Amino acid sequence: DWVLFVEDGLASAAVALVAMAAFNLANKLCVKSYAKVIALIVFCFGISFQEIHWLSPVYMIFGGLLAFLKHRCDENKSREKNHIENGNCEPTKIEEAEFEGDDDISFSYSRSTGYVLLLLWLALLFGAILLKETSDIMQLQLLSTFFYVGSIIFGGGPVVIPLLYTYVVVPGWADSSSFLLGLAVINSMPGPNFNFAAFCGALVMRPFGFAQSLLGAVIAWFGIFCPGLMVKTGILPLWRHYRGFPLMQKVFEGVNAAAVGLVFTATFQLSQKALAIKADGTLGGPFQLGSEPIFVAVAAVTFVGVRYMSIPPPIAVVGGGVVGLAQYFVH
Repeated sequence: DWVLFVEDGLASAAVALVAMAAFNLANKLCVKSYAKVIALIVFCFGISFQEIHWLSPVYMIFGGLLAFLKHRCDENKSREKNHIENGNCEPTKIEEAEFEGDDDISFSYSRSTGYVLLLLWLALLFGAILLKETSDIMQLQLLSTFFYVGSIIFGGGPVVIPLLYTYVVVPGWADSSSFLLGLAVINSMPGPNFNFAAFCGALVMRPFGFAQSLLGAVIAWFGIFCPGLMVKTGILPLWRHYRGFPLMQKVFEGVNAAAVGLVFTATFQLSQKALAIKADGTLGGPFQLGSEPIFVAVAAVTFVGVRYMSIPPPIAVVGGGVVGLAQYFVH
């Protein structure tokens, strides 16, 4: 039983770190009021329709679309104001000038090559969606799922957590406690959150033996990194031309805001199934984090300690495990 208590402490700290990532991401990406509204809407829908995993990319599109509409409304208001103030018969057009400043950067391949790479990525993405829904081979399902997840991630490392939870835990490939335990371990080690995909792949293939578990880690790691590398390579020669367009910037702001909402959704989802055992020794979990004050305290101390007192995340995670072990002896 002591292992379960330690696991509860580690999981509580992991939930706090995800909450902190959501908080930091919101402060960085949701500066404007409409971005906060988009994040709130995505969060509300996310916690209300947790079982519908295909909604994650829809939320991203929704965020970009709302930002696009907001940009068009602001543009029309600006034109009308210009028209009234200047007395022009023709409304002033807001220029979308090309971004200047990287003219000295050159690439060894052309825009055409970039378009080809993006088309190849799209073809592989559609193939992955098809395989994910039709294949009975677990390895192919794993590869297609992680390729799909790697393709729709937008907003940085923290966004990978809700997507992996949605496509690994929600379908029943892994349980929430093991997912949180792995998340706690990953947060106590150096490296990006994307490496957590390797753990999830191993977790999914664990019932098939050690060799298959290692294979699952490799498949998941390759699957989640491959689309990002393809898209980045394809977009690089195009990005200099398009990134200065105000419309593109606004759309990305909306997509980023939706990603923030997804991370907050992940925080809620993880907290609902964070504990493997209750503080009094009751089994039969997972249990809600809020049902045990001692582990709520662990999460709160972890959040404040890491966010405001510069305590290293590994120390905070180990501290959560120590509190869980202490709770075992008290029990």
